[in-house]
Amino acid sequence: MSMIGDGVPTLTARAFEVTGGRDEILEKSVISEFHDHYREIAHTSAAYAMVPETLEALFKAGHRLGLCTNKSADGTSLVLKTLGIEKLFTTIINGDTLPQRKPRPEPLIEAIQGLGYTPQQAIYIGDGPVDVATARSAQVLMVAVSYGYARMPPDQLGADYLIHRMEDLPTLLTQIP
Repeated sequence: MSMIGDGVPTLTARAFEVTGGRDEILEKSVISEFHDHYREIAHTSAAYAMVPETLEALFKAGHRLGLCTNKSADGTSLVLKTLGIEKLFTTIINGDTLPQRKPRPEPLIEAIQGLGYTPQQAIYIGDGPVDVATARSAQVLMVAVSYGYARMPPDQLGADYLIHRMEDLPTLLTQIP
């Protein structure tokens, strides 16, 4: 079983489940410790190939970009600053922004509304089954990337579109009706 992906609370729950069972109090302590450690190592984060450049090109072309993640606000901010892309996003919805988390539709809908769009006008890009489930529950077109934390063959995710390189996204966007 893969532990990564879907946010720290899910990671922690999975780890406890496979090592003897859930313990809510201890899980909260471990999550807090994880976030403390993450603050110390976030500066080592690296982007997938061409992601910053593609996001910058989309931003310069006038696209409004939002981010919807299950990562905490602190973790997200540290990574975006490390990658130098924090100013590209008009709105960011984190795992601790709302009471609901992905795959519930509320975080994605909140991000879309923060951009001034409706779900029918938006396109969500992600890398795993939670992202596809989130897009489906929010009734948003989904583009999956074939790299990341999918834990299954990317062509089986059920996304509307699949790209293998981020730099292919701008061309794909011109082809989506």
